[in-house]
Amino acid sequence: LWLLIHIEVQSQVDATFAKRIFVSNYRLFDRYGIEVISLGVLADGQADWRPSVYGYGRFGSEMRLIFPVVKLLDFEAKWEQLEQSRNPFAVVTMAHLKALRTKRKGRERLQWKINLVKDLYGRGYRRKEIYELFRFIDWVLVLKPEMEQIFREELYQLEEA
Repeated sequence: LWLLIHIEVQSQVDATFAKRIFVSNYRLFDRYGIEVISLGVLADGQADWRPSVYGYGRFGSEMRLIFPVVKLLDFEAKWEQLEQSRNPFAVVTMAHLKALRTKRKGRERLQWKINLVKDLYGRGYRRKEIYELFRFIDWVLVLKPEMEQIFREELYQLEEA
């Protein structure tokens, strides 16, 4: 069986998200003529926003797409599982959740960034994987310059050890 998997990541509430999933789904089907599985990954901070269907209809004709969504906020309740997982997406999810929760909380964000980077070394990843995950964490958990300096000093000490 050959099928296409279409994943759309949305980091903020957008009223057009479900329609975009629908349009991408039918365009992929039209282009390749095979089944398309669409999945929404919702990375926003609003717990009750969960679009999972788009459709239209008139005069007895109806078109509709129902698609599953994964809400990253839901993983806050599974934090211990994320900490124990070797899956790199667990680290990505943890960094994202802490980025959402530490906006305008510089010291707390700094501490989480340090903790997440230290944790990379304990997960058994190869050097390249650590580097790529570090780049993501660094991109998501942006610090003010004075906090970034503290982070760099901690990172230097970690690498020395």
